Parts: sequence; C-alpha cells; structure tokens
Amino acid sequence: MAEENKSSFIGMLLSDVAASQERHEAHSNQQAKRDLIRTLFAAIEGSAWFYKEHIQALAETTDMIEADEVLALSEVTLTVDKAGKLHSHPRFLTTTASVRLVSRIAHRIAPDHQINFGGGEWSLFQEAIEVRNRLTHPKDLSDLILSEEQTVTCTNAFYWFLEETTHSIEAATRAARSYIDSIEHELSDFKTRNSEAIKAYQQAKRRLDDSD
Repeated sequence: MAEENKSSFIGMLLSDVAASQERHEAHSNQQAKRDLIRTLFAAIEGSAWFYKEHIQALAETTDMIEADEVLALSEVTLTVDKAGKLHSHPRFLTTTASVRLVSRIAHRIAPDHQINFGGGEWSLFQEAIEVRNRLTHPKDLSDLILSEEQTVTCTNAFYWFLEETTHSIEAATRAARSYIDSIEHELSDFKTRNSEAIKAYQQAKRRLDDSD
C-alpha cells in the first residue's frame, strides 16, 4: 500500500472512531455502545496491521528479522506433499500474538525503546479484546449487553495501543535511519579511501613509467 493510501486508511479509521464516540455521547444506549466497541476494534486491527507492515519493512531493510518471523507474520504454514510440491495454508495470528511479535522485532531495531507488557495497560487491552470477542461472536443475549465500564475499558485500551505502537514505530524508524546513515557513511569512507589508493597507485605507476 502506498504511503498516501496508508495515511488515508488510518485517517478513515480514526474518523470513524471519532464519529462513533460522538454518537455514543449523544445517545448512550446499547446500540451506540456496540457500535463504539466495534469501531474501536476496527481501528485497533487496522493500526495493528499498519504496525506490522511498517516494522517488518524496517527490519527487512536493516536485516534484523529472522526467516521464521517472516513466515509467522505472513500467517501461513507450509506443507510438502509426496510429489515434493509446497502448499500454503492460512494460519490465523491473534492480535495479541502479532503485537507481541512485532514489538519484539521493533525492540531489536531500537533497543532503547520497548512497549511495557508487564503493566496494567496490557491487561486492560486483553480485557478489551475479551469484550470484543464476546460481542462479535455472541451466543446469548447477555453477550450483546455492554456496561459503561466496558466501553471505557475498550476506549482506554484503544488510546493506549495507538500511543504505544506510534512511539514504537517512531523509535524504530529513527534507529533504522541511523543504521542506514552509518552504512552509507562507511561506504562513502570506503569509496574515498579506495579512490585515494587508486590515485596513489596510478601516480606511482606513472613515475615508474617515466623513469624507464
């Protein structure tokens, strides 16, 4: 996806969240609560995808990702039949598993930054996912009834997730840029040294030729 489309993609998700929040504030009924949580998680899932795509691209550019991580993030498994042919099979990666894996890769790129998964915010995020799962896969009328506390939990989880992944992307982007700059600097130095060596060789050869 082009950068412009990525920006529009995230912008539309956030715009939907803002509109859903306004409807919830105006009419805090059960329908508005369900609409808000569904919209919040559409934005979370979209942001998680963007996070994965961005960090994976940086990791591949800086050669800081393992082959098994690439396979895991592709959400497929491979099997080989008796004829030696490869077959790919979809393998669903949960949001929490994906975020933890991508964050680990991001930390490898930017060791000075790490999302805190040991605090209460991560537990809150997992609670919010349980609310979403119950809402999107209802098995009883009670699964569709939401409390105001649950909407607050999901809203706070959304803001925490958006803030943490944004900071992680920023830190990894800075680190990757620094890494690339250092490589370019080393290449430039190498070219300069190599150029000077070639020049010295050519001068010495000319002097040797002149002496013959």
